[in-house]
Amino acid sequence: MNDQDIWQSAVRAHQDGQIQHAKTEYEKLVAAEPPHTGACYMLGRLYSDLNEIELAREHFARARAMSPEWIDPTLALVRLETAEKNYDDAEAALKVANAIHGTSAQYHEVAAELLEASGSLQSAIRALEFAITLNDATPNTLLALADILRRGGLLPDALKIYSRSMGYPETLKIAAINSAGIHQRMGNAAEAARHYLLASPEQSSEEWVFQYADALRDAGHIEAWIASATRIASTLPNDKSALRLNLEIASFQGNYSEIEQSIANLRKSNPADTATWLEIALLRLHYDHTAVDSKVFYANLDRSAAMPQLPAPTVALNARSENGTRPLRIGYIGADFRDHVMGRMALAMLENRDRVSHKAICYALNAKEDAFTQRFLATADGYVRCAAGTDDAIAAKIAADRLDILVDLSGPTSGSRPGVLARKPAPVQITHVGAAGPIGLSAVDYKLTDSLCDLPENQEYLIEKLLPMAGCCYPVPKYPLPTAGVTKADLELEGKIVIGAFYSYMKLSERCVRLWKRLLDDIPNGVLLFSPLDPKLKVAYENIMRAAEIPAAQFRFIPSGPTEAERLARYRVVDFVIDSMPYGGVNGTLEALYMGVPVVTLLGSHHSERTSASMMTHLGVTDTIAQSPSQYVQIARKLANEPPFRTDVSTRIRARWPKFVDPTDYARRWEAVLRKVAR
Repeated sequence: MNDQDIWQSAVRAHQDGQIQHAKTEYEKLVAAEPPHTGACYMLGRLYSDLNEIELAREHFARARAMSPEWIDPTLALVRLETAEKNYDDAEAALKVANAIHGTSAQYHEVAAELLEASGSLQSAIRALEFAITLNDATPNTLLALADILRRGGLLPDALKIYSRSMGYPETLKIAAINSAGIHQRMGNAAEAARHYLLASPEQSSEEWVFQYADALRDAGHIEAWIASATRIASTLPNDKSALRLNLEIASFQGNYSEIEQSIANLRKSNPADTATWLEIALLRLHYDHTAVDSKVFYANLDRSAAMPQLPAPTVALNARSENGTRPLRIGYIGADFRDHVMGRMALAMLENRDRVSHKAICYALNAKEDAFTQRFLATADGYVRCAAGTDDAIAAKIAADRLDILVDLSGPTSGSRPGVLARKPAPVQITHVGAAGPIGLSAVDYKLTDSLCDLPENQEYLIEKLLPMAGCCYPVPKYPLPTAGVTKADLELEGKIVIGAFYSYMKLSERCVRLWKRLLDDIPNGVLLFSPLDPKLKVAYENIMRAAEIPAAQFRFIPSGPTEAERLARYRVVDFVIDSMPYGGVNGTLEALYMGVPVVTLLGSHHSERTSASMMTHLGVTDTIAQSPSQYVQIARKLANEPPFRTDVSTRIRARWPKFVDPTDYARRWEAVLRKVAR
């Protein structure tokens, strides 16, 4: 074989993954006289892929020396040193090439990579802005500029450049996908769905198609969501994200046999990424599981998130002063520093904190901002916008801020960043009540709870250590005065017992709706009142009611309303509320109690089915807490048939509410917890 044949054989083997054969052929060419520059360079790439850094460095440098005018070996060497964080060596290699390649767009692209990695974001952006003006700039140069703007958190600017990138066939798909991701992060689901569609999701089985399906659902394109999710689930039947979609569709359709099968399939599979594990963690709160199942699940989740933690000196930097008088530095990380249930709860906590002894820094994982965000900006001692940052960058920033404690406000909910917590950027980490379940990471030291939300035996299946606080662990947001709202007459419900059930359809488990069927059989004039966030979701509730054999005459709908005051007004027509199970109410329970409406709840064993009971016990009104399904039905029947009892419960709720919701009291109790665990 001549050199050309050997070269073609080596390249084909490399492309086909026949690494040893490719290596042997490249080495023949490098050993020849004169040595083959291309083979030397490709051997460097092969060694780089194998993580044999010294050999890769040696071959890139040798290829550069053999052919200084060829830019690829130089750029490969710079990229290698940058990846290894040898920034001085990378800069030295770049300077050597400047005289020959300084007017090349490729040169400035790689220079931008080095500048960004070494922390000079603005210089990196300027390098790429210059690169796109050069004659050899390509659509990929433009795409690189958009990407660095996105990573730097300059999302509007990134969207403008991605829009330009979508004008080129070779960058249309990735630019559309990245644009969609930005819109999704900013809460604009309709725009996200539109951009994903430009990337032809029906022809793809890549990871981003799951985000496309979620965008369709969040935008209210229900028929398109079901069609897309069904296609994905059939194309990737064993993918954990596909199984998650299948479970969501089955819930939407009220197909409980399929739900059971989906749950069984989920228990058998192991996703590769922690984000998917957390999506499943949130979903599984809606269904019943044994303690053994939970223990296995959270152990697997924790293993998926295993990450090198930041150096121990971080802890030493945070050491308290000897007399303990230095204020505690508390970080709060979450995706909901805005008009959101957790945002309103956290705001009440922060605005009433002791500002002398507790400094608060917020790390915002969502780019969406509103009037509530402005209040966080006004009350916090620091506010860091992290939506576009990598897990490494966010963790490094938090570590540099020298916190005593980092508090996770998102749990397993949408927008959380478990990778940041896994890196342990603070010496003590607590997951708050962003969801009624744990986050499942050994890097998180504690899970906030109280004496009623978690039984001591729950510790057996939890990764984090239970951290009970005095009183109820749920902070109560400040609710506005409700609007006038509608009346029973407006809804044609005069003479009916209206039973509030303002829950996501995902919370209507089979056990839940079967019990509601029993309850309605005992209350013939009872009518369930649902309030989906999107009217297009009514069909999901209709499907579920049909599956539970609850007649159409016994359920109705009321609009959710765009404002909190309008949402509260819904309770004016409600006689009492029934809690869902096993994922019970939190904000829904608090809203009902604020409006003086009794809540019937069934006390379970897990945190998610004890939240309402904790709230009502700490409120001091326990008449409607059931210990068994039969008692749940009996209490509901009594509320329906005995108006004096209903009025008495409502009166006591209203009388005790002001003390229960005292935000200053909660802040003092929360600060006592922080002092207890601070190192």
